[in-house]
Amino acid sequence: MKENSKEHIYVQALAKAANEVLGDIPPSKIANEYGFSPATTSTLVKGKKDFYVTTIARFAETLNLKSSELMVIAEGYLPEGFTFYDD
Repeated sequence: MKENSKEHIYVQALAKAANEVLGDIPPSKIANEYGFSPATTSTLVKGKKDFYVTTIARFAETLNLKSSELMVIAEGYLPEGFTFYDD
């Protein structure tokens, strides 16, 4: 994923949302308690990889959120007028 690509921008927004909902909960605690690998949890909150939607849904569920709620938070971190497609 190229830095400043549309995918990178979206993944970074998701990482910010993940950190927001985690609050003071260490990512390693989510990994240990819910069976995520520590690398997966760390990579998600650092925005280093584009994840499968099922991984994002599982992560959200560990925090008692629907995946759609997490995505709404992520959208709040996107630049105004963000779209994957140029006009």
